[in-house]
Amino acid sequence: MQSVDGSPRSVIPRTRTARRQFVFGGVAFEVLADKTLRWELPADYERHVIEPGSTAVFADVICSVSVERGLPPIAALPCDVPCFRRCQERTEIFSADVRADLSRVAASRYAAAARVTPGTEGLSAMLLGVASAIATVEGGVCLRAAGLEFAGHAVLLLGPNAADVAAAANASAPAQLFCAQRVNLVWQTERWIAQSLPGRATSSLPASSQLSLPLAAVVRVMPGAKTPKLTPIDVSARGLWLQHAVELSDATADAEQARAERITRICHAIGMFELHWATGKPIGALLRSAVPTATG
Repeated sequence: MQSVDGSPRSVIPRTRTARRQFVFGGVAFEVLADKTLRWELPADYERHVIEPGSTAVFADVICSVSVERGLPPIAALPCDVPCFRRCQERTEIFSADVRADLSRVAASRYAAAARVTPGTEGLSAMLLGVASAIATVEGGVCLRAAGLEFAGHAVLLLGPNAADVAAAANASAPAQLFCAQRVNLVWQTERWIAQSLPGRATSSLPASSQLSLPLAAVVRVMPGAKTPKLTPIDVSARGLWLQHAVELSDATADAEQARAERITRICHAIGMFELHWATGKPIGALLRSAVPTATG
């Protein structure tokens, strides 16, 4: 059979792979995807997929992605977000919507092969799982937190009650919302850097234009006070509640010691405070005061 230009069809190159390059969560992705993969993401994920060269990155990954309608079920998933476990030089990433193998091929360079379910759930699970797994292998940690931008720095709000954390964030004007629900912390340029990750939350604050900021402080929200007050937390008391805020982590027992060590590093490097908060009272100026304390 001939093509319209007279050359045999069999020699005309046909590509079955779509290629995309972007930055997500501080990781430079090159995705080689099965053309059956529809590139559709929730709005909070779309905001975090940005052009290469528009922000600093801490790692690169080449990721091949295929669509699989019937991923084998996992009997007992520990949470509804992707999990991962380190197996020698590989990291397995898994959830109801993704199975991926991640390998470190050189310093800060990775290769991954992923199978995802159709639709937005599979693609978003792959991005979140791969970016957070790489951050962890690179010595970082993924936290469940709301993040605020003050003076070009990130202040993270943590707490046992997500509704209290969200309410405190909304009372933090003139801050901008840096991240709604989760964040990766990675060690770059001799300091801890916060990398915003997607998360759905209702906020009255304007969104920050930044997705990567130096970390200035971590604040634990404690509602119920009559007057807002910010008090430093002693270094010896920081590790436990920071450990409770870990969102995505290596699921193996062997990783526990490494995670404890990096949390200790964060505890010694960053200012940490308790916010005794009277619900509804403005706290922006109070939280802003933590930035020079932590960075100066």
